[in-house]
Amino acid sequence: MLEMMMPLRQWFTPQRVTLLGSLILSLVAYMGAVTITKDGALYADIARTITDDGLSAGAARFNWVGFSLLLSVVHQLTGLSIEAVAYLSGALFVAGACALLVDIIARYKLQAAWWGVLVVLSIPAFNTFRGDVIREHGFWFFSVLALWLALDWQVRGGFWRGQLVHAAIAMAIFFRLEALVLEAALVLWLAPGLRSREGARKFIGFFGGPLLLGIALLLLVLASDLLLRKRLDHYLGMLNPMQIQQDFQALSQQFADSLKRKYSRDDAGVIILFGLIGLILISFIKLLGPFAVTLFTRAGRQQGVAALPNFRLFALTFGIYALVLLLFFFHMQFINSRYLSFLNLLAVPLVAVMTYGFAVRHPKWSRVLFVLATLMMLDNVISLSAKKTHFIEAGEWLAEHHTSEGVLFFGDGRIRYYAGWGYLKTPQPAKLLKLESTKINSAKIIVIEAEPDEKWLIDWLEREGLVQIAAFSNRKGESVQIVGHKSQLQWMDEQEP
Repeated sequence: MLEMMMPLRQWFTPQRVTLLGSLILSLVAYMGAVTITKDGALYADIARTITDDGLSAGAARFNWVGFSLLLSVVHQLTGLSIEAVAYLSGALFVAGACALLVDIIARYKLQAAWWGVLVVLSIPAFNTFRGDVIREHGFWFFSVLALWLALDWQVRGGFWRGQLVHAAIAMAIFFRLEALVLEAALVLWLAPGLRSREGARKFIGFFGGPLLLGIALLLLVLASDLLLRKRLDHYLGMLNPMQIQQDFQALSQQFADSLKRKYSRDDAGVIILFGLIGLILISFIKLLGPFAVTLFTRAGRQQGVAALPNFRLFALTFGIYALVLLLFFFHMQFINSRYLSFLNLLAVPLVAVMTYGFAVRHPKWSRVLFVLATLMMLDNVISLSAKKTHFIEAGEWLAEHHTSEGVLFFGDGRIRYYAGWGYLKTPQPAKLLKLESTKINSAKIIVIEAEPDEKWLIDWLEREGLVQIAAFSNRKGESVQIVGHKSQLQWMDEQEP
């Protein structure tokens, strides 16, 4: 019996457990995802556009269509629905990224790998997005793959192993252009070796081919009207030192104008800069969940300091990406946890090693940490909140009773998506109050995301002479109202058998 159990125990390596656990967690998350996310609806709809009308038609709607192109191609090759392809690819990408991270940890310290399994499957930074259809899943996987391949090349060498690193980065760029930070990190990673002839030779061999190819592609893009030109222009503009200065000054001035005292206004730029750095740092710590405690313990820090040289490539990528986030905020003046998640992903190997150090030094507290992490793992993928079922019901009703012609939408664009009319961003309900009477009169029906007893809606309906035709609500009471003219209601009654 024991002889039969041994192969089974050997099969359950940290990497395989991570892969299987990740797929199970994604399945649980997808089972609870009744409606697709807004971004997911956009990507899926663009994939349908590419399938039906070609790549250029899809690119006209969004200037970085890599993810949607993938969905379209796999859909056509397999016959699976676009949404099914989106969810399946997301699950595989996340599972692959998690398994690769644990493998990197195991190569450094096998004992820490099992804590790495818990870390990578539970921290909320990226696990909360398991049920979403987002480009980040592919970006995360190929970025981690590039780092894994780079570490493998460092040990084994070889020209083609080096080129595989750049190929993985190219695939990551296919999903998000921000993956270019990996190339910058690789340059800094290998730059110290330039002091020796052998190091310089390796550097040139590693970057020579991709550099020439990159220059050729850049010249091609700049000299043509390729699909990615707009996105490249946008990012190059953000990296322009003069643009950075202008964005920062504009942001600082906005903040300064809100301050009462002159001396405070003089320091507005400093406050903004260090405030944003603090915001990124605090958000990073928060997104680690209970594992953040390891950052503040002596045992965790000791293990982290000892391990840092082995994860220098991860640290360099972390620093460059954090800088990109700062520039993004200067330019766009907003940031969300999904953009920050990549920082936490990069920190996983070091956090896992620090957690191992904490567990060795504090075995009793490590049990508490294990329980908290397990609960958080479940919380990431199980939601008890009310689902957006009213979007689906309203969409199905629209598909059955109307064509898209003459229908106005105010609220979530997914209502239109579930009607089978494609996803478009639609105005918020407040825009109704500014809607011209001519447009109201010409509309067959108006779809509004609002509760029926809202006073502004009641007053508006009475003023415009409109009536409720249908309404759909979820268990929380969130509603979609379908309104129209009395004549439309009469027409609907006549259509009933």
